[in-house]
Amino acid sequence: RREPDGSWALTSPISSPADARATELFLNELTSAHALRFVTDPAESKALSTRLEAPALRLSVEGSSGGSALVVGEPIEGLEGARVRPAKVEGLPVVFLVDESFVSLLTHAESRLRDRRLLVFEPASITSIEIHDLDDRLSLHKLEDGRWDALHLDADGQLTQRPGDEQSINEFLRALRTLETLTFVTDAPSLDDLKTYGLHPPERTLVLKRNNDSKLTLHLGKYSESASGHYAGREQGGYVFTADENLRGLLQPSILQFRQ
Repeated sequence: RREPDGSWALTSPISSPADARATELFLNELTSAHALRFVTDPAESKALSTRLEAPALRLSVEGSSGGSALVVGEPIEGLEGARVRPAKVEGLPVVFLVDESFVSLLTHAESRLRDRRLLVFEPASITSIEIHDLDDRLSLHKLEDGRWDALHLDADGQLTQRPGDEQSINEFLRALRTLETLTFVTDAPSLDDLKTYGLHPPERTLVLKRNNDSKLTLHLGKYSESASGHYAGREQGGYVFTADENLRGLLQPSILQFRQ
């Protein structure tokens, strides 16, 4: 779905920002796709039409000028043994054939179009940063005059307050924006899954608060040897992915890297 601000978002089966460039390329490929052959023989057209009564795939495109839907059937053997599929635009009688490359374009859309950035935000919009683990809690707050205040609470209840270093905090936010997902692990993790991945409770948590009072929350879990990264999840998304192993070092609940 295209959002009012022009960005793209996945709405099903998961809720996630979409990669704008990848989405535009996907749409360009859709509009440049061609039918292999139109089926003009009445008997063949009738036989293939029955295969589209319960289609394998359905693509619906909607816009300001209306919408249309394309249905694609199961594969059949075409000329020279190549696998082709019958297809048609809903509401129109003409049946045509498409190849597996077109089907692949549709079936891999979700993984291709998902925005792989860990967190999507504008650094200037961030008004507070919180990083905590089971023992320490670090809070950074932007004051009305633009300066930052840094507070650290340790496991013994000892509170430390220092002026924050604006350059260090801005570098931290810029580094966060460059990090990307390594692999998508699961879109519907169970409670046992979250425990296995070290995300219930999380080993570390980052909370970014923006000037419109909305929040971005990132949970960090155990290290994954196979992915060479850490399991992680966003509270807003609900799915689990792996993130760069350097993320744990970045999310240190220590006042030292942020104090003036």
